[in-house]
Amino acid sequence: MSPAPPSVDRSRKREPGSRLPLLARRAVGGLLVLLAMLPVYRLLSGPAGGFPAWQTVRAADRYYVTLWQGSALLILAAILLAFVFGGRAVRRLGRIGELLAVSPSVAFAAGLAVVSGLLTLWFGLQVLHGEPLLHDTQIQLLHARYLAAGELAGPPLAQPEFWNMQFMLNTPQGWVSQYPPLHAAILAVGFLVGAVWAVGPLLMAVTAFFSCLAAERLLPEKPAVARLGALLVAVSPFLIALAGASMNHATAAALAATAAYCALRALDGRGWWGWAMGAGAAVGAMLATRPLSAVVIGAAVTLGVWLWVPEQGARQGRRVGVRLAAMVVGALPFAVALGFYNAHFFGSPTRFGYLAAAGPAHGLGFHPDPWGNLYGPMEALGYTSADLLALGRDLLGTPLPAVAIVGLFLIVAPRLTGGERVLAAWALAPALANAFYWHHDLVLGPRMLGEAAPAWCLLAAVAGVGLVRPAPSPHRPDRVVWHRRALAGLFVLALLLGLGYLGPRRLLGFGERVAAEPVVQPPETSRPSLVFVHEGWEDRLGARLAARGLRLDSVRTILGRYSPCQVQRALDGTLGDWESECRRQAASDRYGVLGIPALVWQGDLPGLRPAGPMWVRDLGPDHNVRLLEQFPDRVALVLLPPIGERTWVLVPFEQGMSVLWGTEAQ
Repeated sequence: MSPAPPSVDRSRKREPGSRLPLLARRAVGGLLVLLAMLPVYRLLSGPAGGFPAWQTVRAADRYYVTLWQGSALLILAAILLAFVFGGRAVRRLGRIGELLAVSPSVAFAAGLAVVSGLLTLWFGLQVLHGEPLLHDTQIQLLHARYLAAGELAGPPLAQPEFWNMQFMLNTPQGWVSQYPPLHAAILAVGFLVGAVWAVGPLLMAVTAFFSCLAAERLLPEKPAVARLGALLVAVSPFLIALAGASMNHATAAALAATAAYCALRALDGRGWWGWAMGAGAAVGAMLATRPLSAVVIGAAVTLGVWLWVPEQGARQGRRVGVRLAAMVVGALPFAVALGFYNAHFFGSPTRFGYLAAAGPAHGLGFHPDPWGNLYGPMEALGYTSADLLALGRDLLGTPLPAVAIVGLFLIVAPRLTGGERVLAAWALAPALANAFYWHHDLVLGPRMLGEAAPAWCLLAAVAGVGLVRPAPSPHRPDRVVWHRRALAGLFVLALLLGLGYLGPRRLLGFGERVAAEPVVQPPETSRPSLVFVHEGWEDRLGARLAARGLRLDSVRTILGRYSPCQVQRALDGTLGDWESECRRQAASDRYGVLGIPALVWQGDLPGLRPAGPMWVRDLGPDHNVRLLEQFPDRVALVLLPPIGERTWVLVPFEQGMSVLWGTEAQ
């Protein structure tokens, strides 16, 4: 009697009566390959996109060159290896993969969490020296200082022009950042325990831990592939960079992985309600961190799981609607708290700080952005191409584009399991959503896709193994065809090169950027001090315009349309010899300028207990005197830019004003 046929995973069945889903998947895969391999980003080369588009094209050009040159060399090397090594080498790789699946799930996940946390700690402390790389993090660290002191925000500023900076709003209810508050609240906990440097490593560890546990449930028939993908998550240079720099993308990635695991546990027969609530809580927390990501990723890792992944345990057929209800219960406290926060500071529960700061031009859709640059369908396609091109390079550090490998797998795979569909939705939904959002940059890689990076790592493992899986020769069943050997060699070489050399090299490159920044030592005074920092003329004008209540988009429009001298004249109301004042303003920048956000968050803040230096913007002697009157008990100092061979130094107020605003350097 022949054995009974094995049971078939319902998620693997072909969709009855239609080839449309298969054709759609292949079309998506083909589009990924095109966007990640061809210079579609050059659609941004026209003048309509302005400076951000030009900057993106320059960065993407570098990615494009390294992609093709590196991939060509790797392919040649892999072809040579395919002729040298037989199918036995590929089978050995399979056995190595099987070894990954030997240890218990929680132990393996915990081990990956420790490894990823230590790597992130090394990057944050040894490479970045604990300094935030981007302005975004500096602003959230500033906000976190107030939260750590028990305040929702700083006090409304009496003279905001001395502190105004991009992404901070001086509202009637307080001085607050534009970002949803959860990431700042997590940083505040770090400040309270004296270890804000540990926040990024812990977030990375959480991401690796729950990505591993979720992967094993998403890919139960491929335990070795799940473990390999989890390993890639733990050592991804892209994720390490985001977490080590304390970006809120790291918080969103950790919450996404947590939500995915909780949603999968909600398929179990016991305790499903609590796990569904946990998934909702993670999505709600993501909403209070990165709202757009919460909507698209939250749907993928909860609703996608409950629709596509077979249930576990005794109770089958649990209604999706019941789980969604439990999810809403879990998410509701975060959503309500965020609504009250938005209403308090920005006037409406659904009005986020982004819109309050930059106006409706900050919203989704095709329209001029807050800088006045056009963002239309062509720009969306160009920026998406740049993002996917950079993601393919930065995700694992390899010149062989991981995104294109995933796209190729989507084309050739006969079907996807339910778990693979979830991973595809988790990875692709943010890319689609961000196509309708004007802001893209490649400073830390394509960071707007950072919270989807765990899914891309897991998909890269699925795609790599799926493309390499031995196909026996029809004449010799024990022989692995040579092109499979070449693919196996290609992927192994790419991972060794990316994770062993190119990825760490890129991480070290961020340290060079930090080393190039000026080192400013805090003043040694017996009393708290007030330190004036000289920013550029346009920055000073922007701060004064914002102090008059202008939104960021209006400030940018004015500074882009008029010369600094015209704006200076309008602000001062000068009717007389305004040309001499313009020459004076321009000459004050002759020794160099320094942005204040990197310093403000580290010093005394308005409304908090005085303890050391308070860093403020230098607006010139006449304006500065007004601030001195507000803080008469502080020692007035000026951070003097380098003159000749000198570095940045602190000097008494009168001397600094004479050097910067006088006729000659003293």
